Amino acid sequence: MTDSDSSIVPVKRRNGLRKDLREIYESRNILRSLVSKNLFGRYRNSVLGFGWHFVMPIIMLVVYYVVFTEVRASPISDFWVYIAAGIFPFNFMVSNLTGGAGAIVGNSGMVKKMYFPREILVLAHVISNFIVMVMGYAVILIIIAVTGYPLDWVPLLLLPAILLLMALFVTTGGICIRGDLKATPTTNTLILALGWVLASFMGTTGAAMLLIRLRLQTISQRQHKAHTVMFFIAIVANCGGLLTPLGDPPLFLLFQKGAPFGWFMHMLPEWLTTGALLLAIYWIIDNHYYRKEPWHLLSADHRERTPITVTGLINIVWLLCVIASTMFINKTYIPQMGAADAPWYLRLLREWAFLAII
Repeated sequence: MTDSDSSIVPVKRRNGLRKDLREIYESRNILRSLVSKNLFGRYRNSVLGFGWHFVMPIIMLVVYYVVFTEVRASPISDFWVYIAAGIFPFNFMVSNLTGGAGAIVGNSGMVKKMYFPREILVLAHVISNFIVMVMGYAVILIIIAVTGYPLDWVPLLLLPAILLLMALFVTTGGICIRGDLKATPTTNTLILALGWVLASFMGTTGAAMLLIRLRLQTISQRQHKAHTVMFFIAIVANCGGLLTPLGDPPLFLLFQKGAPFGWFMHMLPEWLTTGALLLAIYWIIDNHYYRKEPWHLLSADHRERTPITVTGLINIVWLLCVIASTMFINKTYIPQMGAADAPWYLRLLREWAFLAII
Protein backbone atom coordinates (compact mmCIF):
# COMPACT_ATOMS: atom_id res chain seq x y z
CA MET A 1 0.00 0.00 0.00
CA THR A 2 1.36 3.42 -0.93
CA ASP A 3 1.48 6.44 1.34
CA SER A 4 -1.34 8.07 -0.59
CA ASP A 5 -3.51 4.99 -0.20
CA SER A 6 -2.90 4.87 3.55
CA SER A 7 -4.58 8.26 3.96
CA ILE A 8 -7.89 6.98 2.60
CA VAL A 9 -10.44 6.40 5.32
CA PRO A 10 -12.00 2.94 4.75
CA VAL A 11 -15.73 2.48 4.52
CA LYS A 12 -17.13 0.70 7.56
CA ARG A 13 -18.92 -2.57 7.20
CA ARG A 14 -22.66 -2.15 6.70
CA ASN A 15 -24.69 -3.08 9.75
CA GLY A 16 -28.24 -2.95 8.45
CA LEU A 17 -30.63 -0.34 7.12
CA ARG A 18 -31.63 1.02 10.52
CA LYS A 19 -28.05 1.76 11.57
CA ASP A 20 -27.26 3.21 8.15
CA LEU A 21 -30.20 5.60 8.45
CA ARG A 22 -29.07 6.55 11.96
CA GLU A 23 -25.60 7.37 10.64
CA ILE A 24 -27.10 9.53 7.91
CA TYR A 25 -29.23 11.35 10.49
CA GLU A 26 -26.22 11.91 12.73
CA SER A 27 -24.37 13.39 9.74
CA ARG A 28 -27.25 15.71 8.83
CA ASN A 29 -25.06 18.79 9.26
CA ILE A 30 -22.75 17.51 6.52
CA LEU A 31 -25.79 16.80 4.35
CA ARG A 32 -27.12 20.32 4.95
CA SER A 33 -23.77 21.86 4.05
CA LEU A 34 -23.49 19.85 0.83
CA VAL A 35 -27.01 20.80 -0.26
CA SER A 36 -26.28 24.47 0.46
CA LYS A 37 -23.01 24.20 -1.48
CA ASN A 38 -24.79 22.70 -4.48
CA LEU A 39 -27.55 25.32 -4.50
CA PHE A 40 -25.58 28.48 -3.72
CA GLY A 41 -22.19 27.54 -5.15
CA ARG A 42 -23.37 26.96 -8.71
CA TYR A 43 -24.00 30.66 -9.40
CA ARG A 44 -21.80 32.07 -6.65
CA ASN A 45 -19.89 34.52 -8.86
CA SER A 46 -22.90 35.80 -10.79
CA VAL A 47 -24.89 38.95 -10.07
CA LEU A 48 -28.19 37.19 -9.39
CA GLY A 49 -26.61 34.33 -7.47
CA PHE A 50 -29.26 31.99 -6.08
CA GLY A 51 -31.90 33.89 -8.06
CA TRP A 52 -30.76 32.14 -11.23
CA HIS A 53 -32.70 29.06 -10.07
CA PHE A 54 -35.87 31.13 -10.67
CA VAL A 55 -34.66 33.02 -13.73
CA MET A 56 -33.68 29.90 -15.71
CA PRO A 57 -37.21 28.38 -15.64
CA ILE A 58 -38.68 31.74 -16.71
CA ILE A 59 -36.29 31.94 -19.67
CA MET A 60 -37.12 28.35 -20.59
CA LEU A 61 -40.85 29.02 -20.47
CA VAL A 62 -40.48 32.10 -22.67
CA VAL A 63 -38.49 30.08 -25.23
CA TYR A 64 -41.07 27.28 -25.25
CA TYR A 65 -43.91 29.79 -25.63
CA VAL A 66 -42.26 31.54 -28.59
CA VAL A 67 -41.26 28.31 -30.32
CA PHE A 68 -44.56 26.43 -29.91
CA THR A 69 -46.95 29.34 -30.46
CA GLU A 70 -45.17 31.69 -32.88
CA VAL A 71 -42.31 29.91 -34.68
CA ARG A 72 -43.81 26.44 -35.04
CA ALA A 73 -47.36 26.40 -33.73
CA SER A 74 -48.37 23.09 -32.21
CA PRO A 75 -51.82 21.62 -32.97
CA ILE A 76 -52.16 20.93 -29.23
CA SER A 77 -53.53 23.93 -27.39
CA ASP A 78 -51.05 25.42 -24.90
CA PHE A 79 -48.50 22.74 -25.71
CA TRP A 80 -45.74 24.86 -24.20
CA VAL A 81 -47.31 24.42 -20.75
CA TYR A 82 -47.38 20.63 -21.09
CA ILE A 83 -43.79 20.33 -22.27
CA ALA A 84 -42.58 22.72 -19.57
CA ALA A 85 -44.38 20.73 -16.87
CA GLY A 86 -42.76 17.52 -18.11
CA ILE A 87 -39.25 18.82 -18.62
CA PHE A 88 -38.65 19.54 -14.93
CA PRO A 89 -39.01 15.92 -13.70
CA PHE A 90 -37.11 14.76 -16.80
CA ASN A 91 -34.19 17.04 -15.96
CA PHE A 92 -34.43 15.91 -12.33
CA MET A 93 -34.05 12.24 -13.28
CA VAL A 94 -31.32 12.84 -15.87
CA SER A 95 -29.28 14.98 -13.49
CA ASN A 96 -29.55 12.38 -10.73
CA LEU A 97 -28.53 9.51 -13.01
CA THR A 98 -25.64 11.31 -14.65
CA GLY A 99 -24.41 13.25 -11.63
CA GLY A 100 -24.80 10.71 -8.85
CA ALA A 101 -21.45 9.03 -9.42
CA GLY A 102 -19.83 12.38 -10.16
CA ALA A 103 -20.92 13.60 -6.73
CA ILE A 104 -18.65 11.01 -5.13
CA VAL A 105 -15.71 11.67 -7.44
CA GLY A 106 -16.09 15.43 -7.08
CA ASN A 107 -15.84 15.17 -3.30
CA SER A 108 -12.96 12.71 -3.26
CA GLY A 109 -11.06 14.98 -0.87
CA MET A 110 -13.74 14.49 1.78
CA VAL A 111 -13.84 10.75 1.15
CA LYS A 112 -10.08 10.44 1.72
CA LYS A 113 -9.85 12.59 4.84
CA MET A 114 -12.87 11.76 6.99
CA TYR A 115 -15.44 9.09 7.63
CA PHE A 116 -19.10 9.75 6.93
CA PRO A 117 -21.84 7.78 5.17
CA ARG A 118 -20.94 7.90 1.48
CA GLU A 119 -24.63 7.87 0.62
CA ILE A 120 -24.78 11.48 1.82
CA LEU A 121 -22.91 12.67 -1.27
CA VAL A 122 -25.49 11.23 -3.65
CA LEU A 123 -28.38 12.15 -1.33
CA ALA A 124 -27.26 15.78 -1.25
CA HIS A 125 -27.12 15.80 -5.05
CA VAL A 126 -30.66 14.39 -5.29
CA ILE A 127 -32.08 16.80 -2.69
CA SER A 128 -30.49 19.77 -4.46
CA ASN A 129 -31.98 18.73 -7.78
CA PHE A 130 -35.37 18.18 -6.15
CA ILE A 131 -35.33 21.72 -4.73
CA VAL A 132 -34.47 23.08 -8.19
CA MET A 133 -37.37 21.11 -9.68
CA VAL A 134 -39.77 22.48 -7.06
CA MET A 135 -38.58 26.01 -7.89
CA GLY A 136 -39.38 25.38 -11.54
CA TYR A 137 -42.89 24.26 -10.71
CA ALA A 138 -43.29 27.28 -8.43
CA VAL A 139 -42.56 29.52 -11.41
CA ILE A 140 -45.19 27.68 -13.49
CA LEU A 141 -47.80 28.04 -10.73
CA ILE A 142 -47.04 31.75 -10.35
CA ILE A 143 -47.45 32.28 -14.10
CA ILE A 144 -50.72 30.31 -14.05
CA ALA A 145 -51.99 32.40 -11.13
CA VAL A 146 -51.06 35.70 -12.83
CA THR A 147 -52.42 34.81 -16.28
CA GLY A 148 -55.53 33.03 -15.01
CA TYR A 149 -54.71 29.88 -16.97
CA PRO A 150 -57.29 27.17 -16.05
CA LEU A 151 -55.93 24.16 -14.18
CA ASP A 152 -56.97 20.66 -15.19
CA TRP A 153 -57.05 18.27 -12.22
CA VAL A 154 -57.71 15.16 -14.34
CA PRO A 155 -53.98 14.23 -14.44
CA LEU A 156 -54.19 13.75 -10.65
CA LEU A 157 -56.08 10.53 -11.44
CA LEU A 158 -52.69 9.10 -12.41
CA LEU A 159 -51.36 9.59 -8.88
CA PRO A 160 -52.68 6.23 -7.54
CA ALA A 161 -51.17 4.42 -10.54
CA ILE A 162 -47.82 6.15 -9.97
CA LEU A 163 -47.86 5.17 -6.29
CA LEU A 164 -48.71 1.58 -7.24
CA LEU A 165 -45.74 1.48 -9.63
CA MET A 166 -43.48 2.89 -6.93
CA ALA A 167 -44.68 0.30 -4.40
CA LEU A 168 -44.12 -2.56 -6.85
CA PHE A 169 -40.72 -1.17 -7.83
CA VAL A 170 -39.54 -0.85 -4.24
CA THR A 171 -40.81 -4.21 -2.99
CA THR A 172 -39.69 -6.33 -5.93
CA GLY A 173 -36.42 -4.43 -6.23
CA GLY A 174 -35.60 -5.59 -2.70
CA ILE A 175 -35.92 -9.25 -3.73
CA CYS A 176 -32.58 -10.22 -5.25
CA ILE A 177 -32.51 -13.38 -7.39
CA ARG A 178 -29.00 -14.23 -8.53
CA GLY A 179 -27.59 -17.17 -10.40
CA ASP A 180 -25.89 -18.19 -13.60
CA LEU A 181 -27.72 -21.00 -15.36
CA LYS A 182 -26.69 -22.71 -18.56
CA ALA A 183 -28.03 -20.36 -21.21
CA THR A 184 -29.70 -22.87 -23.52
CA PRO A 185 -32.71 -21.77 -25.60
CA THR A 186 -35.02 -23.81 -23.36
CA THR A 187 -33.67 -22.25 -20.14
CA ASN A 188 -33.87 -18.74 -21.57
CA THR A 189 -37.44 -19.34 -22.74
CA LEU A 190 -38.47 -20.67 -19.33
CA ILE A 191 -37.13 -17.53 -17.61
CA LEU A 192 -39.14 -15.37 -20.00
CA ALA A 193 -42.23 -17.52 -19.43
CA LEU A 194 -41.86 -17.14 -15.66
CA GLY A 195 -41.70 -13.36 -15.97
CA TRP A 196 -44.65 -13.41 -18.37
CA VAL A 197 -46.81 -15.18 -15.77
CA LEU A 198 -45.62 -13.14 -12.79
CA ALA A 199 -46.19 -9.81 -14.58
CA SER A 200 -49.96 -10.04 -14.13
CA PHE A 201 -49.66 -10.48 -10.37
CA MET A 202 -46.78 -8.17 -9.47
CA GLY A 203 -46.89 -5.79 -12.42
CA THR A 204 -44.68 -5.67 -15.47
CA THR A 205 -42.33 -3.37 -13.56
CA GLY A 206 -42.16 -5.76 -10.61
CA ALA A 207 -41.57 -8.86 -12.73
CA ALA A 208 -38.85 -7.14 -14.75
CA MET A 209 -37.12 -5.91 -11.57
CA LEU A 210 -37.33 -9.38 -10.04
CA LEU A 211 -35.81 -11.33 -12.93
CA ILE A 212 -33.47 -8.88 -14.66
CA ARG A 213 -30.39 -9.88 -12.62
CA LEU A 214 -30.94 -13.59 -13.25
CA ARG A 215 -31.67 -12.87 -16.89
CA LEU A 216 -28.47 -10.89 -17.51
CA GLN A 217 -26.21 -13.19 -15.48
CA THR A 218 -27.46 -16.27 -17.31
CA ILE A 219 -26.65 -14.88 -20.75
CA SER A 220 -23.39 -13.18 -19.68
CA GLN A 221 -21.24 -15.76 -21.51
CA ARG A 222 -23.29 -15.66 -24.70
CA GLN A 223 -22.05 -13.62 -27.66
CA HIS A 224 -25.48 -13.22 -29.29
CA LYS A 225 -27.75 -11.85 -26.55
CA ALA A 226 -29.26 -8.58 -27.77
CA HIS A 227 -32.39 -10.40 -28.96
CA THR A 228 -32.86 -11.89 -25.47
CA VAL A 229 -33.00 -8.45 -23.87
CA MET A 230 -35.43 -7.21 -26.52
CA PHE A 231 -37.78 -10.15 -26.01
CA PHE A 232 -37.49 -9.73 -22.22
CA ILE A 233 -38.76 -6.17 -22.62
CA ALA A 234 -41.54 -7.25 -24.98
CA ILE A 235 -42.75 -10.32 -23.09
CA VAL A 236 -42.14 -9.51 -19.42
CA ALA A 237 -42.21 -5.72 -19.31
CA ASN A 238 -45.09 -5.22 -21.76
CA CYS A 239 -47.28 -8.17 -22.74
CA GLY A 240 -47.26 -10.09 -19.48
CA GLY A 241 -49.42 -7.87 -17.28
CA LEU A 242 -52.90 -8.39 -18.66
CA LEU A 243 -54.84 -10.56 -16.20
CA THR A 244 -55.12 -8.21 -13.20
CA PRO A 245 -55.14 -4.43 -12.67
CA LEU A 246 -51.70 -4.80 -11.08
CA GLY A 247 -50.23 -5.60 -14.49
CA ASP A 248 -50.21 -2.16 -16.14
CA PRO A 249 -51.24 1.40 -15.17
CA PRO A 250 -54.02 1.62 -17.85
CA LEU A 251 -55.63 -1.50 -16.39
CA PHE A 252 -55.35 -0.03 -12.90
CA LEU A 253 -57.11 3.13 -14.12
CA LEU A 254 -59.97 0.93 -15.39
CA PHE A 255 -60.06 -0.72 -11.97
CA GLN A 256 -60.31 2.73 -10.39
CA LYS A 257 -63.25 3.52 -12.64
CA GLY A 258 -65.18 0.51 -11.31
CA ALA A 259 -64.04 -2.53 -13.29
CA PRO A 260 -64.04 -5.60 -10.95
CA PHE A 261 -60.65 -7.04 -10.02
CA GLY A 262 -61.46 -10.37 -11.70
CA TRP A 263 -62.88 -8.82 -14.88
CA PHE A 264 -59.45 -8.70 -16.49
CA MET A 265 -59.29 -12.53 -16.53
CA HIS A 266 -61.64 -12.28 -19.52
CA MET A 267 -58.55 -11.34 -21.55
CA LEU A 268 -56.97 -14.73 -20.83
CA PRO A 269 -57.28 -15.95 -24.48
CA GLU A 270 -55.52 -12.84 -25.81
CA TRP A 271 -52.86 -13.14 -23.09
CA LEU A 272 -52.22 -16.81 -23.90
CA THR A 273 -52.11 -16.24 -27.67
CA THR A 274 -49.74 -13.27 -27.54
CA GLY A 275 -47.42 -14.82 -24.96
CA ALA A 276 -47.28 -18.24 -26.62
CA LEU A 277 -46.48 -16.72 -30.02
CA LEU A 278 -43.73 -14.48 -28.63
CA LEU A 279 -42.17 -17.29 -26.60
CA ALA A 280 -42.23 -19.63 -29.61
CA ILE A 281 -40.65 -17.01 -31.86
CA TYR A 282 -38.00 -16.29 -29.24
CA TRP A 283 -37.13 -19.99 -28.86
CA ILE A 284 -36.66 -20.33 -32.62
CA ILE A 285 -34.46 -17.21 -32.83
CA ASP A 286 -32.41 -18.11 -29.75
CA ASN A 287 -31.92 -21.67 -31.01
CA HIS A 288 -30.61 -20.23 -34.27
CA TYR A 289 -28.09 -17.98 -32.52
CA TYR A 290 -27.16 -20.69 -30.01
CA ARG A 291 -25.84 -22.82 -32.84
CA LYS A 292 -23.66 -19.90 -33.94
CA GLU A 293 -22.02 -19.39 -30.53
CA PRO A 294 -18.23 -20.00 -30.43
CA TRP A 295 -17.40 -23.28 -28.70
CA HIS A 296 -15.19 -21.61 -26.07
CA LEU A 297 -18.11 -19.40 -24.95
CA LEU A 298 -20.44 -22.39 -24.69
CA SER A 299 -17.76 -24.19 -22.69
CA ALA A 300 -17.41 -21.21 -20.35
CA ASP A 301 -21.19 -21.04 -19.99
CA HIS A 302 -21.16 -24.69 -18.90
CA ARG A 303 -18.26 -24.29 -16.45
CA GLU A 304 -19.27 -21.01 -14.82
CA ARG A 305 -22.73 -22.02 -13.68
CA THR A 306 -23.79 -20.91 -10.19
CA PRO A 307 -26.89 -21.97 -8.28
CA ILE A 308 -29.84 -19.64 -7.84
CA THR A 309 -29.85 -17.68 -4.58
CA VAL A 310 -32.63 -15.47 -3.28
CA THR A 311 -32.19 -12.69 -0.71
CA GLY A 312 -34.55 -10.06 0.64
CA LEU A 313 -37.40 -12.54 1.16
CA ILE A 314 -39.04 -10.16 3.66
CA ASN A 315 -40.01 -8.04 0.67
CA ILE A 316 -42.35 -10.82 -0.46
CA VAL A 317 -44.47 -9.93 2.56
CA TRP A 318 -44.54 -6.28 1.49
CA LEU A 319 -45.36 -7.32 -2.07
CA LEU A 320 -48.33 -9.32 -0.78
CA CYS A 321 -49.38 -6.22 1.17
CA VAL A 322 -49.37 -4.20 -2.08
CA ILE A 323 -51.52 -6.84 -3.79
CA ALA A 324 -53.91 -7.05 -0.84
CA SER A 325 -54.18 -3.24 -0.65
CA THR A 326 -55.11 -3.10 -4.32
CA MET A 327 -57.69 -5.86 -4.04
CA PHE A 328 -59.43 -4.95 -0.79
CA ILE A 329 -58.87 -1.25 -0.02
CA ASN A 330 -61.44 0.20 -2.39
CA LYS A 331 -65.06 1.30 -2.37
CA THR A 332 -66.27 -2.24 -3.12
CA TYR A 333 -65.09 -3.50 0.25
CA ILE A 334 -65.09 -0.14 2.06
CA PRO A 335 -68.22 1.70 0.82
CA GLN A 336 -67.36 4.77 2.89
CA MET A 337 -64.47 5.47 0.47
CA GLY A 338 -66.93 6.08 -2.36
CA ALA A 339 -69.44 8.18 -0.43
CA ALA A 340 -70.12 11.63 -1.85
CA ASP A 341 -69.35 13.27 1.49
CA ALA A 342 -66.30 11.15 2.25
CA PRO A 343 -63.30 13.19 3.45
CA TRP A 344 -60.34 13.34 1.11
CA TYR A 345 -58.06 11.37 3.39
CA LEU A 346 -60.57 8.46 3.41
CA ARG A 347 -60.85 8.51 -0.37
CA LEU A 348 -57.07 8.13 -0.54
CA LEU A 349 -56.91 5.28 1.98
CA ARG A 350 -55.33 2.88 -0.51
CA GLU A 351 -52.72 5.46 -1.50
CA TRP A 352 -51.84 5.94 2.19
CA ALA A 353 -51.26 2.18 2.36
CA PHE A 354 -48.96 2.33 -0.69
CA LEU A 355 -46.97 5.17 0.89
CA ALA A 356 -46.65 3.25 4.17
CA ILE A 357 -45.30 0.22 2.28
CA ILE A 358 -42.85 2.33 0.30
